[in-house]
Amino acid sequence: MDMAGPLPTEVRNLANIVKIKKLLKGKGVKRIIEKDSKMEFYFSRDFKPSALDISRWQKSFGENLKFFKTSSGDGFEIKMYNKDRLEIIKEVFDLDV
Repeated sequence: MDMAGPLPTEVRNLANIVKIKKLLKGKGVKRIIEKDSKMEFYFSRDFKPSALDISRWQKSFGENLKFFKTSSGDGFEIKMYNKDRLEIIKEVFDLDV
């Protein structure tokens, strides 16, 4: 905390997004989109998730997880159900931010 007081939530969220983007660099993530109460994760064509990653995602998100294929790479969506989007991203990529 500085003389101006604690940072607003929006500023903290923006700082977390910048941190997450840096941590995800080189992990094959093309984009993450939020729409219709779900988050969609798109990966580059050469991204191959490990069996451990897939198992962890299925355990964490269960029936809220749906995999899909696109011509530019595969991905998955997660229904959010009012869950914090940054927490979902951290959980998907096993980040401690």
